[in-house]
Amino acid sequence: MHQFFQEYPLESFFISYYLILNLICFWLYGWDKAAARTKKPRIAEKTLHGYTFAGGAIGALVAQSFFRHKTQKAFFKWFSWFCFGLHVALLFLLFGSTGIFSD
Repeated sequence: MHQFFQEYPLESFFISYYLILNLICFWLYGWDKAAARTKKPRIAEKTLHGYTFAGGAIGALVAQSFFRHKTQKAFFKWFSWFCFGLHVALLFLLFGSTGIFSD
């Protein structure tokens, strides 16, 4: 694993970035669901969308299903899938001809 990070520093950065961002996004959805149940201050929808757009789409989709949160709002599910597809496409464009995907 250590050799991978040395050999592919840019790819390692993106893997770390997406892992951390998806964990944060998952946690935010869970926090918002708990706040909704207990009538405490909520996380703004634009914040949830922002983290999803920044790369947390997998965390958002898993959290929507796991917490059964924001499932009645079709835009949340649509936007999460759109962001997921966008990031997959961007990563393949970035790494498709060079780097880890060409080995």
